[in-house]
Amino acid sequence: MDNHVSDSEAVARFIFSSSDYRVSNLTVKYSAFMPARDLASSVYRIDGCDEADIEQIDQDHISGKRKDGKISKGRADILVKHVRKSKLDVISEPSPHPRHANIEGYSSNESENRMKAIELAQHSELVLKK
Repeated sequence: MDNHVSDSEAVARFIFSSSDYRVSNLTVKYSAFMPARDLASSVYRIDGCDEADIEQIDQDHISGKRKDGKISKGRADILVKHVRKSKLDVISEPSPHPRHANIEGYSSNESENRMKAIELAQHSELVLKK
């Protein structure tokens, strides 16, 4: 897989908490895109994948590897161009999986990160597990 992540690619942010989405209108909340302590958000490049492929990545490299035993409830899919419009970037990080990447460029200012996460959530599509 090419290390350059193009604007036209879709990435998936896996969601583990029902507090990160709204069932009422099937939308993603900004909290799903808030960065970890390292100021990055882990995502997976999903272009060319069908639902079975994405589920396999989740089982083998995401839910199946969590120390806390949590299983993903779904994911927030977003085009990379929307991430970059929010003044963030998607950088290929092929470990633990060749399709792994990180959303990077968050600030140390939580309010700024919240605003960026709101933009990302508005442009994402919620895909819940069946």
